[in-house]
Formats: sequence, C-alpha cells, structure tokens
Amino acid sequence: MTSIQIDRTDGLSSSVAVKGPCRVATTANIALYGEQTIDGVAVVTGDRVLVKNQTAGYENGIYVADTGQWRRSRDFNKTKDVVNGTQVLVLNADVDEFVVYCVSSSDPVVIGTSVIQFQPIHLTDSAAAEAAKAAAQAAQALAEAAAAEAEAAAATILPGTIPVANRAAMAALDTSVWTSAALKESGREGVWRWVLGDFTTLTGIDTSQGVYCASSTVPVATGCWVRNTDGEVWANWFGLAPGNAGAVNNTAFLAACNFAKQTWGKLHVRDGSFTFSGTLNVAVNGNGYALHIEGQGNGKTRFLFPLGDGLYITRSNGNWWYFGDATKPTNTATVAGIDFIATGGTNGAANGAALTFYGNDVVGRPTATFRVHDCMFASDSPNYCWAVGIQTLSASNVEINYCQWYGALSSPTIGKFIWFRAIASGQDASPYHVTNCYAYYFQIAVQGESFIEGIHISDCDFVSGSYGVFYECNSSDESQLVMHGCHVNTTNNAIYLKRVDDSQITGNLLWTSGAGNAVVNCIDAHSQTIIGNEITATDSNVGVGTGISITAVTYNAATNILRASVIDANVIQYCATGIVLAAQIRNYKVGSANRFAGCAIDVQDQANLNFVGDSVFKNTTAAATAANTTATNLMSVTLPSEYLHVGKRIKVKAYGRTAANTNGKTVLLTGATISMGGFTTTTSGASWELEATIDIISSTSQKATLKGIVGATAVTSAVTLPSNNLASGLAVAVQATNSVAAANDIICESMSVEIVDR
Repeated sequence: MTSIQIDRTDGLSSSVAVKGPCRVATTANIALYGEQTIDGVAVVTGDRVLVKNQTAGYENGIYVADTGQWRRSRDFNKTKDVVNGTQVLVLNADVDEFVVYCVSSSDPVVIGTSVIQFQPIHLTDSAAAEAAKAAAQAAQALAEAAAAEAEAAAATILPGTIPVANRAAMAALDTSVWTSAALKESGREGVWRWVLGDFTTLTGIDTSQGVYCASSTVPVATGCWVRNTDGEVWANWFGLAPGNAGAVNNTAFLAACNFAKQTWGKLHVRDGSFTFSGTLNVAVNGNGYALHIEGQGNGKTRFLFPLGDGLYITRSNGNWWYFGDATKPTNTATVAGIDFIATGGTNGAANGAALTFYGNDVVGRPTATFRVHDCMFASDSPNYCWAVGIQTLSASNVEINYCQWYGALSSPTIGKFIWFRAIASGQDASPYHVTNCYAYYFQIAVQGESFIEGIHISDCDFVSGSYGVFYECNSSDESQLVMHGCHVNTTNNAIYLKRVDDSQITGNLLWTSGAGNAVVNCIDAHSQTIIGNEITATDSNVGVGTGISITAVTYNAATNILRASVIDANVIQYCATGIVLAAQIRNYKVGSANRFAGCAIDVQDQANLNFVGDSVFKNTTAAATAANTTATNLMSVTLPSEYLHVGKRIKVKAYGRTAANTNGKTVLLTGATISMGGFTTTTSGASWELEATIDIISSTSQKATLKGIVGATAVTSAVTLPSNNLASGLAVAVQATNSVAAANDIICESMSVEIVDR
C-alpha cells in the first residue's frame, strides 16, 4: 500500500477517469528540466505539473518537477493510465486556476508516441476565470502557430526548444520563457541555450556571433545565448559560405580564426569552394593562443584566391620551451585538409604565396610546431600557378606531410612548392620535415636558404620540374640536409647544394634529363654521405651530364679537408662522368661498392687526393726521365697532415720499366725527400716494381720498409725516416736518376698511395 505522500505526488489509483490534481498547468512550450516559474507560480521539486503546450505533442502529460530532468507522474506514464476523457484539476495559476482539463486525443493513447491534447471542461463562474479561459485559448493558439512554424522550418526540434529564423530573432526572445532555441539561419544552424553569467569578454572576441550571441533585452554581463557544442568550432557558424562574395568570406573566416585561436584552438571548415577577395592575415600572437585550421580533405574543401598571397599566419616571438617561461606565448598553428587554388593568373606567370607562416623565431629557438597536412596547391588553369605553395619565414619545428603541388603544365619551370626562409641572421631556425609529399611541374620542389638549419625530406615524389631540392646558404650557416627514399625527376639538378655544411643523401631514385647537367650538384658543400642511390643522367643519350659533381669555388682545400665525406654503393648510369671530384676537393671516400653503367668515365678525381677505391692517390699517366743525370721526381704527392694520424700505415706502390740499353739507372721511393729504398740496374728493358710501407709512430717519427723486384732480382730495405713534423704533410715520390744523359731511360707507369685503417 502506498503512502499518503506518494499518493498525493503521483496520484496513484486504479482510475483513468480522474487524476490527482496538479498545482499548475503550462501555457507554452517549456524545457522539462529544473525548477522554474510557470503561469506565475514558482514550481519546486515534487510539484505535479500539467504539461499541455509542448511543441512536440507526444511530450504532453502530467510531470513531477525536479531540480534536474523531470519525470512523468506514475499515474500518467503508461498507456493503460490514459484514455480519451481522462480529467485533471489545476489548482493555482494566473491563467489556469481551478480549471479542469480533459484528454481529447483519440484512443488508444500511447504514452511517448501519441500526440496528447487537453481541453478545458470546467471553469468557475467568475469573470476572472472567463478571462483566464480566453487567455489560455490565446496561448494555445500561439503555441499551435509556433508548432506549425517549427514543422515548416525543420523536421526535428529538440524538446523545449523554440525555432528562430536568425540571430536577431533569437536575441529578442523572452529569456524568462525561452531558454533553448533552434537557430535556422542558413549555415549557422544549431541549438542554443540561455546561460547566466558575464559573457562580456567572450562576446567581444566572437564578433560574428558564431558561438556567443548577446540578448537584445538582457545585459551581456547577466547572460548570453550560447551554442551547444562539444568544443569543436566550425567556420560556417561565423558566416563562411561557398556562395558568398570574396570580401564577405574574408570577414567571416578572419572572425572564425580570431575566435578559435583564443578558445578551443581547432577550427573546422566544411566542404565546398570558398572564394576570397585577397590575403587572409591571421596573427596568432597571444599568450597560449593556438590555431588549427582543418578542412575536409583533398578535393572537398577549396580556398580560391585571386592574384596575390593567400593565407598568411604570423606568430609572436615565443619562449624557449625548455625555459618553461609561462609568461610568453607558444602560438602553435596547423593547416590541414584544404586545397589552395590560385585564380585569375597570367599565362606563363607565377604569383603569390598560397600559405605563409612567419614564426618570428630567434636563434633557432625550439618553439611550438607549425604543421601542414593533406593540403593541395594548384590553380584553375594549366597555364599559371602559385609563385610559392608553402612558405615559412623564420619558423622552427615545421612539419609538412601528405601535401601536393600542381604547377603550370604549359610552363613547367615556374613556381616553388615549398620554400624555407629566414628573414635575417639571428632568426635562423630548424628543423624542417617534409614527408610523403609530391609535386608536378615546378621551378623548385623544396628550397632552403641562409640561416635554415636542418631539412629532412623523405618518401617524396618530385616530377617534371627544374630542380628537386635547391639548398643554397651563406658560408657561415649551420646547414644540414637529410634526404631518403625520394623519387626526383628534373631537367637541371635533382639535388643542388651550395655551402651546405652536412648532408645525408641515401636510398633515393634521382633522374635528370637536361643535357650537360649534374644529377647531384654540390658546390662548396662538405661532410656528405651519399650512399645507396640510383642516379641516372638520362636514359636516351649515353654519356651526357654528370652523376655526382663535387666542386669548390670559395672554400679552399685546407678548409674542405677538415670534413670527411663518403660516396658509396650508388648505381650511376648513362653519364659522361659518373663522379667528379674537383681540384680543391679533399677527404672524399669513393667506395668500391659504387656501380657504373654507360658512363664514359666512372670517377674523376681532379685533385688526386681523395680515397677512390682503396687509393688516396693514383697516377697512371706514364712519366720518364729527361736527357740529364739529375735526380728527378717522376711522380709525387704530398699527403695532407689530416690524413697522417699516429697508428696509420701508408702504402706506396709504383711500377715501370727501363729502356733497352745498359746505361746505369737508379729508382728510389722517397719519404720527406729521404730514400726508403730502391735499386740501381744496368739491365736492358727490365720491368720493375717497388712497394713501401710507412708506419706513423708519432707526429715526428715514421718507420718504412720496402720490397720490390727489378727484372728477376728482388729488392728489400728498411729505414727509419728522420724526425719529420707531419703538421705540414708528408711528400712521397718516385725518384729516378740516369747515369747517362739519355731521355726515357727510366719510365714510371703508375704510382698509388693507400692509407690503411684510416
């Protein structure tokens, strides 16, 4: 048996004819939530309320009020509880005082499904009651009109929510009656709720009323209409729309960025083509500001710009992250899922930078990351293109992934896909990562310049352009390139490096079709690892161009020799010369694992002081004595001091022949002008071979042993070289002396020098 209190609250009985009385009845649609004022009565927890004016009629019935979500009373929550004619008395209200209502819906009445309607069946005889009846009927008519408008505007309206055509209509709502609204303004649709509090600051940054809309009757310091959102912000809420004129979209997009960067950070852009009137300048410069602009991906979200720059994002000079200075901004930014389309260009011309990020970094500070993902850079014509797709200015920690460039098909030598720049000395920045990107038709695919430190490029395709990677710096820069797993097909250089300090170029497929050009062209660059690449100058004209060209213009030999480099395990095809090491180049190791095909010359070491195969020096151009009896160096080389470390071993080999006469002939191998041994012979037409081994005991002491053969006679000797400071290098030579002044009595056909355990 139920208690009296339960009976009074829930009206429990077996009757469907008459229900327990309700304290008050609604006169309009309400939110079925929280304590509130209804028809002049302050409803509190436990009050029975007759709800009869809901926009969604299936919600009507008897409810028990609560501070949270209301529930249906237990005598009005099942189908068997209600029939056509069920009555309920309303006790207190301004309009419905002592009014009896009955259910006027057809049987069966299914709770939660059937539209439940109530009609008044009894009023007191007072004039006030008659007036109340009239007022109730008027309220019912208004509610029915609102319901009709809602049905026309949208198929589904949330419970307790009034539909409004635009923000002005929402701002004019009576917030004592309506606390939820469904905005139907095109592109800005959504459900809003009335929230109490001071919203002066938020409405100040939300100038386009994307998320916060002030009431036109209630001060913003008291309350505000707030969009229901899970923290995601959409640019269309601020007025960005595919059909807008460019200037309108500029204003809308900048308003959306201004709001997003100060609140949740991420800004979503719907699918569609959005035209803009000019450059979008966005400053992400406040403490803790962040802006992550995210479209719907390639081919879905398109930004169309006329001649000139596109999106230009500026960051404040931020703090060094490891200093932990919370007073300075971090200002991170992301652009993803957007196509940047240049429009209205001139045939054969490139104009404007599609996406620019000015990091304003100082001396390479490791600041927050700038990321570009899944973006495309193209034009609306095959005859022109952007001047630059992605441009960074003094920005550290840059990531560019899964982006594409399409240049001008009719002019494939204009436009740059990615350009890493620094404004000036002191704004050097690093690192930069470019992965899984591709480009077609370009002047340069990726460019680096002075004060840019550390470019990493991997798994990219750059096809049908002039230069793949173009990296040119000042001599004082600290510049590095890492490039792996890329396919580059160009007409000038697949890779062009000038004054780049360090580079690792491994596992790439590099192809250049321009006649006479180098596939990999390194000028004044050093400390290089070029390993495991397939390098082709052309596949139709054998002997055209150079595979790898290492030259020096401003760096002298003494500078270059301090840096070690390796070129090995490359496949080099169809070049006039596979590898060229210019006269000033030192300390390159050209390994024996390189393979050449279709090259007129495999390796050309113009300095003859690099490690080609196992030799640091090799001369196979025959030299002979002149018609005199003076000791003459037929072949010689001065080994640089940087090669001559304690514990190293130097092997000197030479061979040749004597003339067909019995004149006396002396051949010696010398170190620091001191003989390490040799032979004197009068044998006619004898072949000879000498090999000396020099062990470096200290910087001022070396021991040498020699063995050899002349004709059929063996030659051996051992000698300790005199104190010789290796700081100035070590000269080794093949020295020959004639006993008779006859030319060509002694001929040296080859000399080679190896450094073991180097």
